[in-house]
Amino acid sequence: MILFSYVLTHFLNHAIGLISLEAMEDWRHWFLRFWRAAPIAAVLYGALAIHFLLALWAVYQRRNLLRIPPAEAMQLILGLSIVPLLAKHVLSTRGANLVFDVTDSYTYVLLALWHLNPAAGAQQAIALVVAWIHGCFGLWFWLRLKPIYRALAPLLFAVALLVPVLALLGFAAAGREVAALAQDPAWLRDVVAEINPPDAEAAARIGELEDRVVWFFVAALVVTLLARLARTLVDRSRGLVRLIYPGAREVRINPGMSVLEASQMAGIPHASVCGGRGRCSTCRIRINRGIETLPPPLPQEMAVLRRVDAPPNVRLACQTRPQAQISVTPLLPPGVGPRAGFARPGHLQGQEKEIAVLFADLRGFTAVSERKLPYDVVFVLNRFFAAMGHAIEEAGGHIDKFIGDGVMALFGDRERRRAGCARGNRRSQGDGRGPWRSQPDADARPR
Repeated sequence: MILFSYVLTHFLNHAIGLISLEAMEDWRHWFLRFWRAAPIAAVLYGALAIHFLLALWAVYQRRNLLRIPPAEAMQLILGLSIVPLLAKHVLSTRGANLVFDVTDSYTYVLLALWHLNPAAGAQQAIALVVAWIHGCFGLWFWLRLKPIYRALAPLLFAVALLVPVLALLGFAAAGREVAALAQDPAWLRDVVAEINPPDAEAAARIGELEDRVVWFFVAALVVTLLARLARTLVDRSRGLVRLIYPGAREVRINPGMSVLEASQMAGIPHASVCGGRGRCSTCRIRINRGIETLPPPLPQEMAVLRRVDAPPNVRLACQTRPQAQISVTPLLPPGVGPRAGFARPGHLQGQEKEIAVLFADLRGFTAVSERKLPYDVVFVLNRFFAAMGHAIEEAGGHIDKFIGDGVMALFGDRERRRAGCARGNRRSQGDGRGPWRSQPDADARPR
């Protein structure tokens, strides 16, 4: 969040260029006064380093980099590309300011990027847009799980679109103003004296530092990929794990691969709103066999499972990494939205439970109804359903539906199975307290 706040305020300062270059410089004073304060700067650079390490960790942790949902792949690629794209700009501004006492004002940046080297200016604009889109992806993955997101989505989309557009327009307007002012030799001479730009030797040293940063980035990425390869070879030496899906579909995976990654690798549609971060619960699965071979859920996964009131045999596919054969069933359709990650009543999210089901209908109803007027038929049915409903609810059951001349009732869905069966059986046999004696034509059969 600290990095996104920095990019946002930076973009807003750019947008002020639509007013004037002088206004940009005035606001830059307050921008730098906050972000270059020692405690804030330490937090900012620390967040940048942690962000880069988390990007490498995301690359290492994924068992399959070829089958990633488009939004997650875009976020990962953009996050990794920020370092090489921004290295030149950071070292030419903040680095030059610290080492060579360069006044890295907007005038200095615009002279360099707009007037002297437009290609570098285009690269800088791309870098800022990449950082902005990456941050928006991160906020989207986080916020869309919040109940308030649907109400705020139009406003957030407008902000996400307008902020970079206004920033680029402000950058272009200020750049044209600087290019026009640079035609005056006296103005240019005064500005260069005030800025104290780096000489050729200093510029060469900055270029060397830029190359080192890029090579460090490449080396870190290569080391991460080699570590992934070594882990894959070790996992394969332990043998493959069989993962069985509904319909007897079988997927063989390396130990340590998550069930969600196995689904993506095999092309099996599997819901995952949060991108496999263990936040949304939409990837949850029922473990049909082999749950005893799985390690217990970690606190983060357990908190999400409790939030949706999941039974003991339900786990999150993104957090479940089988080491032995298991059989699983995804519980949600692949195309569900964020709302599916919230807690829902048990009868809506589904659960397995043994209960007693009572079917009761009127014996010979077809023959009787053929000899009755429609009004009489409806009258008899209403009396029958009223008496049945009273008896069922008195016995602790509840009516599921009416089917023609019959009624279906459930016993034991809110209590233990044995008690529910006993209640349903007592009513089906007739104990003198229900409608069975007063309805000699009723045929009640517990099934």
